[in-house]
Amino acid sequence: MLMKSAILSEMCERLNSNATNYTVFLQSYQVTAMAGESSDNRVSSVLGAEVLAVEFQEVTEDEIVAEIQDSLMFSGDTGAGPDAEVVASVEFSNCLDELLAEVRKQAKAANKIERFWLKTGHPAYPVFWDFALLFSRTDASFVIIGSASD
Repeated sequence: MLMKSAILSEMCERLNSNATNYTVFLQSYQVTAMAGESSDNRVSSVLGAEVLAVEFQEVTEDEIVAEIQDSLMFSGDTGAGPDAEVVASVEFSNCLDELLAEVRKQAKAANKIERFWLKTGHPAYPVFWDFALLFSRTDASFVIIGSASD
């Protein structure tokens, strides 16, 4: 059960709509699970050999939900950030609720959730916020990466 990419795309569209010097990147990647394979190898297998994933830390469902919510609700300032009306809208709130429900569903299905940092090879250019998570299961795993830049 891979995370629904449509909800990530919808959230990106909302946050990028009328934003000022602010671009959001949200993507999920399926990782083929191989018994005994290290977390950094799982990430590199899907993002590429040039990626160096480091500082893996096991986290809880509540921790990642809070981190994602805080990131996506980042208000910015007058020179850079999402459109305040978009973030205050009912549509944004509903989209955020749906995305966080999907994250919780994925977290419950995972054997382990790890937060990590991409030292090299990040698919975007994080400036304002950044998160990278690995959800590991016995049959498959997936990575979700989110960031915002100017």
